[in-house]
Amino acid sequence: MEMAGSMNPGKESGSDSTADNANRMQIDQTTYQDLSIFSAEEEYSVFHRLNRTRTDAGKLRLHRLYLEPFQNATEIRSTQAIIRMVMDVLPGWPQQVTNGTLLVLEKFLDYNLDPLPAHADLFNSQVYRLLHAPDFSMVRFSLTHFRDFVAGMRRSLELLDKAHPPAKLGAILARVRQLMNHAELDELACRPAGKPFSVQDTVRYGHFLYEKFRHQAGELMDLHAQLDAWYGMATAHVEFGLAFPDIEDGPEPFIHAEGLYHILLPKPVPYGISMATNSNFIFLTGANMAGKSTFIKSIGLAVFLAHIGMGVPAASFRMSMFDGI
Repeated sequence: MEMAGSMNPGKESGSDSTADNANRMQIDQTTYQDLSIFSAEEEYSVFHRLNRTRTDAGKLRLHRLYLEPFQNATEIRSTQAIIRMVMDVLPGWPQQVTNGTLLVLEKFLDYNLDPLPAHADLFNSQVYRLLHAPDFSMVRFSLTHFRDFVAGMRRSLELLDKAHPPAKLGAILARVRQLMNHAELDELACRPAGKPFSVQDTVRYGHFLYEKFRHQAGELMDLHAQLDAWYGMATAHVEFGLAFPDIEDGPEPFIHAEGLYHILLPKPVPYGISMATNSNFIFLTGANMAGKSTFIKSIGLAVFLAHIGMGVPAASFRMSMFDGI
């Protein structure tokens, strides 16, 4: 097996003609299929195996990360640092934000609701409840889920808002903090879970959410999707006992792995491999179905996972940057 034929040594960051190309590893659809990264049959899909997101939006964001592996070592190390931070707080991660929560909110924000009164006094609130009963019921039901979402985002912010977070995470937390800076959201976040909303509270908070915070709520849900993607990566790292690879800068390509295995196998046999410019050619022999293809795919898959910032299925893994697989 000639490694130089399937993995090209990485260029210096920024050497490509565009910033996007410089930060993205090159990998085609055939390679995605050959490495079983995506598959219509979930049991043969690495993505499905490692996906531990809690929402569909988080799953889509994670899917995007798989489609855009980094070519920049700084981006990889930054993502590793974020995953480590999330791993540290996994025991306290909020569980009340579910896929059902977000589906209810999306439906509510897209719904053509009869206008809610701006002044939620007892008279206006009761009139709205009587004259717009279906819409009132939808508002009250949606507020229960919105309260869970706000409380969950507040808890995530508290867990991750530490000194000097990685830049990408810091920017998201700063925007979440800015969007959450409303007295109504503070009240909802502190509201006991399951406490019924009164008629007046339903109209008051409903007016705020639908009339004043509608677009911001959508943005907050988008930010949650990214947090959920990182949560899924951190959870998979812990569940499968993955190891963060050491990415070394330098002009010479190399791979050094100990205890490398294929993540899809129920009882994998670990491998060891060391390849560099002075030892870049190996003969791989064995009977049919002896594991030759699995060995090759394990190496390619580990390189891929390393380039999206995830841990790899190995006891230890060191590598240079690669242009593509």
